[in-house]
Amino acid sequence: MTSYGRKMQMRAVALVGNRNGVVGVGVGKAAETRDAIAEAVKDAKKNLIFVPRGSGSWEDVGGLQNSLPREVVGKCGTLTITIKPAPRGVGIVAGKISRKVLELAGVKDVWTFAKGRTKNILNSALATTRALGSLSHLKGGTS
Repeated sequence: MTSYGRKMQMRAVALVGNRNGVVGVGVGKAAETRDAIAEAVKDAKKNLIFVPRGSGSWEDVGGLQNSLPREVVGKCGTLTITIKPAPRGVGIVAGKISRKVLELAGVKDVWTFAKGRTKNILNSALATTRALGSLSHLKGGTS
């Protein structure tokens, strides 16, 4: 508190990725919006995870990298998200935030199922990255 009232703080959530198997989520807080965004981007770059990709169907030949190799589950807060591999051409069947995370990870075809409060942007992004991180041996699903 200040003598003028409550001190306001901005919170920013940032997603970074190269659309080729690397994605990260970060959070930043500051008094100014620009500073919060810069801090969130810096935090996202610290929390990068590698996402191994594979084919979503037994019918695909040629080693396509359009989907995930297996079904994964991620949880954050009350939100639980299940991501299933899909055959080529299905696209990303997901909510707004999960779709952005999956696009930045380079995944092209998946089905997702979410339970819980999906309106929370941070929990949606973290649950999706934790699910993707459980595929990787480098991070082990922690973010």
